[in-house]
This record gives sequence, C-alpha cells and structure tokens, in this order.
Amino acid sequence: MVGEARHIYVGDLAETPLPEMLATIHRYRVPGVVEAQLGDCTKRVFILNGDIIFASSTNRAESLGDMLLAAGRITMEQYRTSALMLLDNPHKRHGQILVQMAVLSEAEMRAAVLEQVQRIVWSLFGLSDGLVTFTLGADRVDEIYKLRIPTPRAILHGCKTVPDAKRLVSRLGGKNTVFSCTPLPAQPWPDPQGEGIELRDQGAGSIDTCLAGVS
Repeated sequence: MVGEARHIYVGDLAETPLPEMLATIHRYRVPGVVEAQLGDCTKRVFILNGDIIFASSTNRAESLGDMLLAAGRITMEQYRTSALMLLDNPHKRHGQILVQMAVLSEAEMRAAVLEQVQRIVWSLFGLSDGLVTFTLGADRVDEIYKLRIPTPRAILHGCKTVPDAKRLVSRLGGKNTVFSCTPLPAQPWPDPQGEGIELRDQGAGSIDTCLAGVS
C-alpha cells in the first residue's frame, strides 16, 4: 500500500456516496486506488484513465476460488489442489493455476474474473457509511486478465443495486433544482510519473451542440 502522503482524498461514505467519488475520478481521468475500510474487511477498486480495471477484497468469500466453488464451477478437490499449487507458486494467480490445471479455459477464467470484480464493486454501492480513501498512482496494470469497466456504466449499474436509493436521490436537490454542465478541468492531472492525463470527454462536443441549439 502506498504511503499516507499520496492520499488525495479521505472521507466517509455517509458524507460522499461512492457514485459521486467515482464520477469525479472519472471526470479527471485520475489513476489510483479507491479503498474502503469496512470493519475487518478492506475492499479496493483500481482505476486507470478514469475506468475500473480491477477490484480486490480481503473477504475470503469474495475471493476468486471461493466464488467459483460456491457457484459449483469447481469441485472441493479442485479447490484444494489449486490452493496447494498456489502456495508452491506464490508469483502466480489462482486463476492461472486453475487454467493450468485445465479446470477452466482462458475465456471462462476471464469471464469469472470480470464477475468477481463486478461483485466487489457492486457491493460498495449499498454502503451508507465507512472510511474511504483515494490514493493517486497506477497499480495492478500488470494483471494477467486485463479488464476495463467504463466507470459511467459501473455507476449506472451500481445505483440500480442500491436497496434504498433515497439517499442518493436526495443529493440531487429539490424539485426546483436546475442542472447545468460542469466545464471540463482546464489542466490535466499529472500522474506519479509526471505525465499528464488527457482530459477529453468524447461526448462533450455533442452536448455543446445540443445546448447551442436551445432557445
């Protein structure tokens, strides 16, 4: 885990819901890690160029092996064998071991990893409190099974899973609230290596065109 000095945000979900945090990160295309501390459990969402590329959880039930076992996709014998092989090969991922054992194909494993990451991310949307930090820096970019979940799509789906959306809706204001487009940041946010992150909203041109035609 990176040092405390690199935390650029520390807050509580009770004050700033996860959708707001993710939307801001996506808008600035900032690379980093969103970490939620929930009692003894720590969940992390890894972001690159504003989109989600991976997620992890210290909750064993949310591990890849346990998820596959619970879903009946692998047997207990396969689970135990792969776990022992993983101990002998700590530089490998559990998914790599299962593919090596021919338990699952590469395509099946990629789909399983995507499902695991999505489950971890969706689980954070229903939280109404908990300490959250955002740490600047690229991480997990060398994952074997590379993912890219567009953050706007993740926010939309995540909000649909929230048991009680009233708290999120209340953040939008009252019935007399008027919304307007927020200008894009004038300067790219530099990454830890000093390279700027391009802040280009591909939909901005269409939005501006539509607004220009409003009388």
